[in-house]
Amino acid sequence: MKNPQENKEIDVLPDLPEEIIFEILKRVPAKYLHENFRYVCKGWNNLISSSMFIAQNTPQNKSGVLISVPTTDIKWPSKVVQYQTKLLEMDDKVLGFKVSNVDMRRMGMIRSSCNGLILVDDPKRRGVFHVKNLLTKSCLTLPKCHSGCLHKACGAALGFDTCKQEYKLVHMYADGYGFEIFTLGCSDNAWKRVPGPFKYAFERPFDMERFRWRDPVSINGRIFHWYVDSNDYIISMNISDEISIRMYLPDSAGKTNEFRYNLLEMGGNLALVYTVSDT
Repeated sequence: MKNPQENKEIDVLPDLPEEIIFEILKRVPAKYLHENFRYVCKGWNNLISSSMFIAQNTPQNKSGVLISVPTTDIKWPSKVVQYQTKLLEMDDKVLGFKVSNVDMRRMGMIRSSCNGLILVDDPKRRGVFHVKNLLTKSCLTLPKCHSGCLHKACGAALGFDTCKQEYKLVHMYADGYGFEIFTLGCSDNAWKRVPGPFKYAFERPFDMERFRWRDPVSINGRIFHWYVDSNDYIISMNISDEISIRMYLPDSAGKTNEFRYNLLEMGGNLALVYTVSDT
């Protein structure tokens, strides 16, 4: 700003408390934060890059649907090389949709998303996860998990721990005996193992030879729910306490059939869709 009488520049930003700056910036669309605001000073860049700021800024941006399309090599048509990702957003001006390319290299299959961060497989290296920021195009490669899982028959999801203000990746590997959790930005850069829902093999409701874990249904990036091929319950976890529990299914007209229901997120809540008959 300039003082018209003295024709001198006056810097008013340092006089504002950091909390006020935070409240102002979190209402700015992420596109402008990335392209302009984070270059103002190191303080703003650190603030805009913090996990707490990202979590609170996300609701100001329009939600969209990520479409992941596998691409192939011309020389080897049967081999999937990587995935091309597109973002589908509502366009209020024409009351329709607009599709834009997400220009990021080494995009594998998208496994989960949370506050603008996405979890993807490495398209060429088995057993490797990447966490990518759609806005800044930055990428974090996670170390291989202790279980040695190739991430082909497991359930994984990225969430945000609102208590500790941390992003966590929760991974349920094939045998179902335990979870592996990786906290982004942790000092030891290592996975942590926590007890799973089944202590013994006979407790599992599924047959290991035919059962394949799915990625969980995420509720607001805080609570995960896994389908476990059961007529009675699903497995749930709140990433803040990192404890898995059995959540029992609602009663239906008869005994719940494990092949007739699906789980999904609806309006910020967990929903169950049950097929009553084949017609």
